[in-house]
Amino acid sequence: MKKLLLSLVCLLLTTPAFLNAQSASDFYKKAKKSFDKYQQSDESEKLEEALNNIKQSVELISEEDDKTATKIWIKAGEIYNQIAMGDYEIFLVNNNHKPVHPLASEKAWKAYFNAVNTADKKWDKSKSLDELLKTATFISNEGIVAYNIELYEESYHSFKRILDIKKFLGEQDHVSILNNPTEYNQHVFRTGLAAEKAGYDKEAEEHFEFLVDAKFNNPTIYSSLFKIYSEDGKEAKALTRIKSGRELFPEDEGLMIAEINHYLDKGQMEQLTNKLEQAIEKNPSNVSLYSTMGHVYNELQKVEVEKGNITLSKTYFQQSMDYFSRALDINGTYAPALYNLGALYYNKAAIITKEIKSTEEDKSAIGIRQTNAKKSEMVTILDQALPFFQRAEAINPNDVATLGALKEIYTRKNDESLVGEFTSRLEKIQKGEEIKRGYFDQ
Repeated sequence: MKKLLLSLVCLLLTTPAFLNAQSASDFYKKAKKSFDKYQQSDESEKLEEALNNIKQSVELISEEDDKTATKIWIKAGEIYNQIAMGDYEIFLVNNNHKPVHPLASEKAWKAYFNAVNTADKKWDKSKSLDELLKTATFISNEGIVAYNIELYEESYHSFKRILDIKKFLGEQDHVSILNNPTEYNQHVFRTGLAAEKAGYDKEAEEHFEFLVDAKFNNPTIYSSLFKIYSEDGKEAKALTRIKSGRELFPEDEGLMIAEINHYLDKGQMEQLTNKLEQAIEKNPSNVSLYSTMGHVYNELQKVEVEKGNITLSKTYFQQSMDYFSRALDINGTYAPALYNLGALYYNKAAIITKEIKSTEEDKSAIGIRQTNAKKSEMVTILDQALPFFQRAEAINPNDVATLGALKEIYTRKNDESLVGEFTSRLEKIQKGEEIKRGYFDQ
C-alpha cells in the first residue's frame, strides 16, 4: 500500500512537467498574440511579453519543420525590428540615447536571414527582404551611437553588417541599400575608421585600400594607411601612400605632420628640409610648401624643448614663424598658417604654465614674485597668439581647433562672456550644425 501511495505521489510530481512542456509553435503563438495586442494598444509590457516568448520559440526552433520555422523567424524579425525602431525614434530626438536592447537590430538581421533561407513561399522571402531594408537603418544608427561614445569595436561590427546586408540583398536580386557610389564609399570610410580605432588594422587596411582604388576624396585614408603600414614594418608601402596622399592633398596638415614625424623618427630631417627647399625653388608661390616647412621647424623646436636645448629650440621657433609668415605673405587669408602662428605662441605659453605650477609651490615672497612674473609673461604671449586665432576664426568659423584655442585663451584671461560664446559655438558644431559667420568676421 505504501509503495502504491509513493508511486501516486511520484506521478503527481512528474505529470505537470509533461503537461507544461511547450513547443516552439506554442511560444510563437504567445509571441504573436502579445505582439498583436502591442500593435493595437502600444503597451510596452506587451512588447516585452512578445520578446520573451519569441526568444523561447527561437531556442526550440530546431524541433519544427521548415515551414513553421520560417513563420517563427519572420515574427522574430518583426519584434526585434519594432524594438530597434523604438530606440531609433528616441535617438532622433535625443542623440545621447543609448539603446535599451542594443543587439535588437542584429537579431532582426539574423532572423530575416534565416527566414529567407528557409522560406518556400516567394511572399515570405520577399517580405523578409523588404523588412531587412528597415533593419539596415537601425543597425546603421546603432553603429553611429556606438562610435560617438567610443565603443569602436561595436561600431565596426554594426557598420560591417551593413555591407553584409547589401551583399545579401544583391545576391537575392532584391532592392538594395547604398546604391549611390558616393554613399557607399562614405559608408566604407566610416567602417574603416571604426576598424582602425578598434585595433582591427587588417580590416581597416582592406577598406581604405578599396577607397584608394575608388578615388575617394578624403586625406584621412592616406594618413591612416601610412600609420598602419609603418606600424607593420612595411615602410615602402607607407611611403607610397603618404606620397600619393600629399600629391592629392598638398595642404592637408594631418598628412604634412605624418610625413614630418616619419622623417623625425628616422632622423632624416636634413633630407626633408632639402626636399622642401628644392620644391620651393621650383614653385615659390606654393603656399603649402612654406606651411609644411613651418611645420618641420615647429616639430624640431618641440623635440629640442623636450631635450632642454633652449637656445636651439628658440632658433627653430623663429624659423617656424618665418616660414608660416612667408605663407601669409603669399596668401594673407591662408587659415592653416594663421592657426599655426597662433599655436606657436599658444604652445610657448603652455610651457610657462607648467613652470608656474612649480613656482606656485614656493610661498615665499620671492616665490610669489616669480609666479606673478610668469603669469604676466604667459598672458603677454597669449595676447600675441590671439590675433592669429581671431583671423583664422573669421576665415573658418567651423574649425574646432581654432575655437578650442580661443575658448582656452579667454578662460585664462577670465573673459566669461567670450568663453560662453566659443563654448556655445563648439557645442553647435558637435551637434552637426554649421556656423555661417565667424565671431571676428567684422
